[in-house]
Amino acid sequence: MAKTEIIHLGTAIPNFKEDIGNDFIYRVADNNEEEILVNKQAVISGGQLNSKYRGSIFLVTGQNFLEKSQVSTLRALPANSIIIDDKLVISADVERALELKNPQFIDFKNTQDLAKQIKKYFFAGQLGYKLNFDKVRFNPSFMGTITQLGHNSFKVESKNNNQYEKVMSWHAPLGIAPNTEWDVILEHERLTLTTNLKLRLSLVNPQNERRYLLKDIKNDELNQDIKIDVAPQGGYLVAEIFVKGSDISFEIGQIHVRHSRGHRGEMLIGEHEIIDESQLNSSVLYYFDSGDFKPPLNVYFSGFRTAEGVEGGIMMRNLKSPSLIFGDQRILGGSFYVGSSKIQKGIIEVIKQTMEKLNFEPNDLIFSGLSMGTYAALYYSSFLSPAWVIIGKPLVNLGTIAGNERINRPNGFPTSLDVLLRLTGDVNHENLMKANNIFWDVFSKNGHKGTNFVIAYMENDDYDQYAFDQLTEYLHESVPESRIIHKGLVGRHNDATGELIQWYLQQYRNILETEYGKKFED
Repeated sequence: MAKTEIIHLGTAIPNFKEDIGNDFIYRVADNNEEEILVNKQAVISGGQLNSKYRGSIFLVTGQNFLEKSQVSTLRALPANSIIIDDKLVISADVERALELKNPQFIDFKNTQDLAKQIKKYFFAGQLGYKLNFDKVRFNPSFMGTITQLGHNSFKVESKNNNQYEKVMSWHAPLGIAPNTEWDVILEHERLTLTTNLKLRLSLVNPQNERRYLLKDIKNDELNQDIKIDVAPQGGYLVAEIFVKGSDISFEIGQIHVRHSRGHRGEMLIGEHEIIDESQLNSSVLYYFDSGDFKPPLNVYFSGFRTAEGVEGGIMMRNLKSPSLIFGDQRILGGSFYVGSSKIQKGIIEVIKQTMEKLNFEPNDLIFSGLSMGTYAALYYSSFLSPAWVIIGKPLVNLGTIAGNERINRPNGFPTSLDVLLRLTGDVNHENLMKANNIFWDVFSKNGHKGTNFVIAYMENDDYDQYAFDQLTEYLHESVPESRIIHKGLVGRHNDATGELIQWYLQQYRNILETEYGKKFED
């Protein structure tokens, strides 16, 4: 794994290279007022960041780097990757330049503590897990009713219990790295006030199998992220659910375990989430990068992914424009960004607010996505006015996708049945059309005038074989003036992904070059 470079804009910190350790490369930059150099190589020149340093962290301790003359340099720094000494004076001009960059302010007085904070919270990438639903074990002596709703949730009901009793535990402990901090989030709802719910988290020493941490979290405390600090020896995380009370009724969804960013973001620095408390506190993440501050705003909806977090960060950053990435964290790897009015309204509001912050026109907007992300890109284009929708492997009929699990794609995407259950309440044949209509009831009733489409599709798609034909037929009839650029590739849904993405990105870049004046190095 490549090491993250730390570029220091200021005077070198004694012994900081040793304090920061082996996961980072510490370099001190030179400033000749025209460009920022590291080892005589330009990091920023003419207000442009060398693409080699897009993933770097920038420390700012020199007051001269925060002068009005440096505004173009500061605007070129990568968003969410700037750490500024909180003792420095920030002028109004500089504050405006950094407004959308989300700089992090830290006390540099204790440089060893600074190094610890960077190592702890400014690590590269994102890491998170869901505890496996299939590894749940139930207490055989628990007197109650447990109903499993696919991989969505467990519903538990019982009568009176005066003492906490274990209901369930996850059989496969999760191994997590030493000297790290994690956030644990429990999707849950207490359905009666007389239900007292407790989550017990334990860390087990992998060397001697002894428990060295035990944490009990109860009732309203479960609505907050739960912090877990892992000792130098590492540990296995064990989760157990206990309950007591009368007229007991509660529901348990996913348990999310995420490498923590402290208070600086969810799984990435600057990342936030839209939470629906009415649906077990399930959520959608979103991450903004201000890019070059120039139109358009590229909105990307992540595809289905079993790992926690969002996808496409590097891809969208390389397109240079401001980008907003969403990631659906529900069920095993996403619930197609629908089924929750709060989350759906939240997605629209976040996009609108981001456009206002950038001072963009309503159509300075591109929606994009692959596979599951195509559903959201098309669905939300009905509520806003993107100039383009750029998608690969379109999916629009959630009932058809679930129905194909039985014969056309056995065991290929079983989560489609969980999605069908979540959205319609059952998995009967009658629910297939109901699920299909979730998309078409919105898409066919909202005009798409002024929106153009790029669609890469699989000719033998075994998820949603009619999606491309239905989309193009509808668009030709309802908005004949819209441009539709398309390409079909031979294969089923998960075939030829590399070839499809290559064409998809080429179209994306062509649009950014010809219609927005972007310039790419290759």
